[in-house]
Amino acid sequence: MNPASSPLERVNDALLHPTNHLVGLVYDLLAACQEHGLRFDWRDGRCRVRSLRGGPDGMIDVPLRKSVFRAILARLAVLCNERRPNSVSPYGGQGEVVVGGYPAKVFRVEFVNTPDEQRLELTHVSPEAIVPVPSQSTLPFPAPRRVFVNYTAAAAAILVVAVLALTNAALHAVEGEVDWALVGALVALAAVLVPVIASVSYLLFRLWQWLFRLWPGRMGTRE
Repeated sequence: MNPASSPLERVNDALLHPTNHLVGLVYDLLAACQEHGLRFDWRDGRCRVRSLRGGPDGMIDVPLRKSVFRAILARLAVLCNERRPNSVSPYGGQGEVVVGGYPAKVFRVEFVNTPDEQRLELTHVSPEAIVPVPSQSTLPFPAPRRVFVNYTAAAAAILVVAVLALTNAALHAVEGEVDWALVGALVALAAVLVPVIASVSYLLFRLWQWLFRLWPGRMGTRE
């Protein structure tokens, strides 16, 4: 695109002559709204694009297939959820998209993507208006590595207690003499079971995380 052209001209060029398929098209649209926000409304095979600043020349009307516009909205939903997990649904919401670089550029995205209505607003956000992204400790799930360590420690503690209890029983099994063979077998069993239990627990956690992302409204959230 010609960097000297207006934002609406760049949008028109991006929609009529997209580069790098969907991914490139989305980034071209984001780049076009750096100066001021843009609103997109799709209806009857055409996409009406308006500058949020208004003005007599602040609108264009571009032919665009409905499937293409809905794909653009779906891609933006994915980018919003990469910035902030579960911030928007595939059918609409408000979120933020970060475009890499130094400094990074942040865009506010508000959209509706239902079979009956498709619209979009893109706004370049100043650094002062950016809402901080929650840390790992405030997300619905803790970091996977930390969860793995926690489950490993818990499994190890449980097995150590079990080994001590069984060892105590072995001390009194044969006239107060220690059955060292039994103790050795229990220690070996603990060494084998700790990583097994930790791995199974971690896989169950990942399954729960997948189910939460699949049905966020039904699985609830963690305080």
